[in-house]
Amino acid sequence: MDNLFKDYKHNKDFLSLIHYKLGYKLYDIINHKNHPNLIISGINNSGKTLLIKTVMNDIYDINKTIRTGILYDNISYEYSNIHYYFNIKSIKKYDNLLEYLKKIINGYNYYTEKCNYIILDNFETIPDLIQNKLRVILEKSSWTCKIIIITNKYNKIIDPLKSRFINIRIPSHKIYDKFIYFKQLFLKNLFIIDDDILL
Repeated sequence: MDNLFKDYKHNKDFLSLIHYKLGYKLYDIINHKNHPNLIISGINNSGKTLLIKTVMNDIYDINKTIRTGILYDNISYEYSNIHYYFNIKSIKKYDNLLEYLKKIINGYNYYTEKCNYIILDNFETIPDLIQNKLRVILEKSSWTCKIIIITNKYNKIIDPLKSRFINIRIPSHKIYDKFIYFKQLFLKNLFIIDDDILL
């Protein structure tokens, strides 16, 4: 593992995650200014949201400036000086979301002089009609924003959107991966546990 990540000057948070290899891949992609839009897909509870937020924090230190905004009523979203995170599952008024996304896309981040990131979690809950409207909006975003879609059901995304994104699939956790992860976690926190208990 040390050889794989020898080019980093200090330990990155994503290295402590169970999907650290995919974290490295995402880190490498997002670190390039002109990278494509991304779809992060995988089964429920596979660690997709945690992975992307951790990688984003490692690159842009989003936790230092993170805040919560209100989209409408009591529906909130998360944002920092570089990203906007929307949990689509909680959104029912899609027109409000589309209008807000237009504002983000039509703006430019003069604070950082970098693209804004729009992260759309639980994307599979958006109806096809709204996805088509969203596709038209996202086509205008290439100079001002990068889009990251997180979904449990890749097949629920319309084909015209899929063709404009690169898909990175997060696999379910293998037993041995869990064993290594928890063993490292316990050793890091100075817990001594017999291997038989972990298995």
